[in-house]
Amino acid sequence: MATVGGNLLQRTRCNYFYDSATACNKRTPGEGCAALTGFSRNHAIMGTSPHCIATNPSDMSVALTALNATIDVESTRGPRRIPIHDFHVPPGTTPHVETTLAPDELITAVELPALPAAAKTPANPVKRLGFVYLPMGAAPGQWSPAGEGAITELSPILNPLTPHLNRITVLSNLEHKNAYAAGNHATANCTFLSGVRAKFTDGSDYEMGVTADQIAAQQLGRGLATVGEQDWSAIGSVQHEDLVTGREQRRVGA
Repeated sequence: MATVGGNLLQRTRCNYFYDSATACNKRTPGEGCAALTGFSRNHAIMGTSPHCIATNPSDMSVALTALNATIDVESTRGPRRIPIHDFHVPPGTTPHVETTLAPDELITAVELPALPAAAKTPANPVKRLGFVYLPMGAAPGQWSPAGEGAITELSPILNPLTPHLNRITVLSNLEHKNAYAAGNHATANCTFLSGVRAKFTDGSDYEMGVTADQIAAQQLGRGLATVGEQDWSAIGSVQHEDLVTGREQRRVGA
């Protein structure tokens, strides 16, 4: 709390406060205020008194006052809560007294009430769903850690993640056997998200199953977008659900 507490406790002051050759009731109570008859540009015009016209430099105090903050303080006598409206005091006849904080009290916290919008509106985090596809190119023996259970050593490919070993979970046996067929690259692309085996055809009888992203759109709501969708028009037709409008579409290849 050093920064917040220090900001709140900045002295209300002006240039005459620093100049020991001039009178200042803040520096020496009862001495007078040189600013009243001297250079007073940028001095206060509200909340002043005949004993002081200096301004408080704390911008945080203004914001916390607008937000109705409460200041928690501690002392050997126990804790105390001070509404910020009662924390600073006007100069009056004792401009050297600037806050209601006692000499033995320490600011420990500043509490802000929930704003009306935050108090009435439930948290609504953005839903994100991602699918990562690793096609052909990873050697399983270099990727998967040895054995099962708690991981004590990562594989060569995953080895750079060793500093985060206690936060890693590697899932195995998730490969789609339906992806293995003549022309593995093409069938793997089709099996990803759908889990079905693609049929080779030069015609328009190329049908695929419902994909995981479509199921997510049905369960989580509309408005999901597909990024990097592949153009399947060259291999026939693909029946799928429009994730934005929910309409069923059929793409027919040439």
